[in-house]
Amino acid sequence: MATNDLKSTSIRMRLPASTTVDPTSTWKTDFLLVATTNEDKCACGVLTSKHIRTLEKGGQNPPSFPWQVKLTNSKGKDFCGGVLIQEDFVLTTAKCSLLYNNISVKADAGQRIEIKTTHVHMRYDKESGENDLSLLELEKPLQCPSPGLPVCVPERDFAEHVLIPGTVGLLSGWTLNGTDLETTPKMLPVIQVDGEECGQTLNVTVTTRTSCEKGIVVTEPWVEGSVVTREHKGTWFLTGILGLQPPPGKSHVLLTTVPRYSMWFKQIMK
Repeated sequence: MATNDLKSTSIRMRLPASTTVDPTSTWKTDFLLVATTNEDKCACGVLTSKHIRTLEKGGQNPPSFPWQVKLTNSKGKDFCGGVLIQEDFVLTTAKCSLLYNNISVKADAGQRIEIKTTHVHMRYDKESGENDLSLLELEKPLQCPSPGLPVCVPERDFAEHVLIPGTVGLLSGWTLNGTDLETTPKMLPVIQVDGEECGQTLNVTVTTRTSCEKGIVVTEPWVEGSVVTREHKGTWFLTGILGLQPPPGKSHVLLTTVPRYSMWFKQIMK
């Protein structure tokens, strides 16, 4: 899951000119593609011209993230989100992966791929929600660049010391309209906040393997399996996955800290 040399690609996030990062403020995000070579088009976490669009101020449509997928049951109902971290592996929550006996993955282009094997984390605790992760091994890989492209999974030290501190992340995925997933994915700028603050706000215990992000209050609940990614030098990295739907009216979300599980990913996907 090492990243390739991305010299020719640059995507920049423009934030308000201020000394502090405030994800609750109104700001404009520009996803700008400078150049993409054939060598780069299949590098993890690199968006191509196909996926880039400029967000106008106040716009709601995110760029088309090719690593985000929906989980679909045998009746064709979409019920959770997931994220492609290797051509033949999708990361989602353990809870989502155990909701139905027969599930498939629906990629960006609408293609459905059956699940070969479900790898629930061996220390998943249904009661506490700890280690709420599952790797879905696909029957056949999603071939780059279409319909799927994996996001990069950062190593723990890089994520905790370089990627996350003081930077804005993007919470992206689908929200619920009643019991149905919205057709169009949404995006929300977030920033990581202190675990104690989050614990008090959400009435949860923040462990060493969970983290809290804060954005603006949204009226529609985010579906489980939504993710937080961060851009670094033209490459997008996965830093968190949503397992617990935030209560209505709250600006905080609790996520499983993905880089803490990089060794488990390698063991399963070897």
